[in-house]
Amino acid sequence: MNQVAAAWPQAAEATEATDEASARWADSRQNEQKSSKEHAPEYNFEDMKVYRQKMPARDEFMGKAHRNFVTGEICLRKVEPTTDFRIIDLYRRAKVSGSPEQLAEDPYLFKPVIMPMRTWIYHDLHRSKKLMMGTDENGMVKYVMNLPCIDANVSTGHWSPLVCYMPGVLFCALTKDQNTVGSSLLVAVTMSVVGNMCNYASQYRMARYYTMPIRLLHFVIVCLAFASHTEDFVATVGYILCFGSILFDVVSGDLAKASSFRFWCKYNTLRELPNRVFICRREGASHLEELQGLSRPIDAIVHGMGIWQRRRWMLACEICGVICKLEPITAPEWRTMWEHCVRNGTTCTYLGMDLFDQTTPEMYPYDEKTEEANRRQHKNMLSGSLGEPIDDDIAARNLEGFMDMAEEQGEEEEHEERNIAWEVGPDGQMRRKGQKQQEENKDPLDVDVEEFF
Repeated sequence: MNQVAAAWPQAAEATEATDEASARWADSRQNEQKSSKEHAPEYNFEDMKVYRQKMPARDEFMGKAHRNFVTGEICLRKVEPTTDFRIIDLYRRAKVSGSPEQLAEDPYLFKPVIMPMRTWIYHDLHRSKKLMMGTDENGMVKYVMNLPCIDANVSTGHWSPLVCYMPGVLFCALTKDQNTVGSSLLVAVTMSVVGNMCNYASQYRMARYYTMPIRLLHFVIVCLAFASHTEDFVATVGYILCFGSILFDVVSGDLAKASSFRFWCKYNTLRELPNRVFICRREGASHLEELQGLSRPIDAIVHGMGIWQRRRWMLACEICGVICKLEPITAPEWRTMWEHCVRNGTTCTYLGMDLFDQTTPEMYPYDEKTEEANRRQHKNMLSGSLGEPIDDDIAARNLEGFMDMAEEQGEEEEHEERNIAWEVGPDGQMRRKGQKQQEENKDPLDVDVEEFF
């Protein structure tokens, strides 16, 4: 008992020490959390505001897309980054506000995904001054969209073999063989000339095919030189590196080009919306969804179609000379953009296309016959020829609309006539009251010039 009683004060002291340590740990933990809250940025996503920016010129970027014939990369040159193209709004308004979830549900807000290859083809045709026959103002854009092309972000092999053969020239120098070095230099110069000559919209796909004979000749020369070379370690290393560069070009260039044919596609324009916005249907690239997944569906308010086919249809537009496809913006993307603007101290802005407004908040339902008849009628009006017949259903609808407009106009004229007082003048003619007095007080020299002539 005495031992137990003696142990009680020690236990009490240990308990008090433990309580003091836990209290100190809790205070330090609270201070850390408080300091982290003070230094960490606080984002109130409920007050997200996106403001409208000024629309640049219609041809701001036209003719400024160029392609590097060696690497195949496409970029815009001589362009000032003053316009933010991250958000596109199809509705006419001054600003947009709400939470990320609310903005993600807005059917008029999209993100533009640039189609670099089609944009470069569009600009190359513009620089070559190629004109399209017809009176369609969107004919060039539709022509470019209908060209076969690879829009997926995959290795297409459409770059010059010079990327692999330039290091091969240095490797061939290690072989100490005159024929090998001479053939490598000849191949490099030929590829440079052919790649530069084929750097056009109609020939860029053929550059690798044109250089295939000289590449085979170079490979044969290197093989013959390797078979007859002496046992030299440096020369052997040079031959091995030379064969490696040739093999790398075949695998990453020729085989990649052959395997990328499943991503070739073209787009037929189903519907032309105002301000160069198009609804297109894809033909080809059946394995595209396996690479990038299905796109988000677009609200029927925008396209007016019955069902949006996520595998085949696409909403595209042309913005200041840049062809891009429009995709809905998700809530995480809204949060990321907002945090980026807050962190950099910038304002989140969007570009307005003014496709919809209060009078036309949605697109009228799609009808293929109506679209084709309207397109044909518009073409005939521009060309000054109205000889082609219009579909009977369309003509009946137009006639009904014209009769309704005539009836409304007639009712307005009757209403105006009822509110106007009439009288018979001294010459027996009907005229409005007060008109005689005005004519009497009229200066005889004040004669209308058009009436006089």
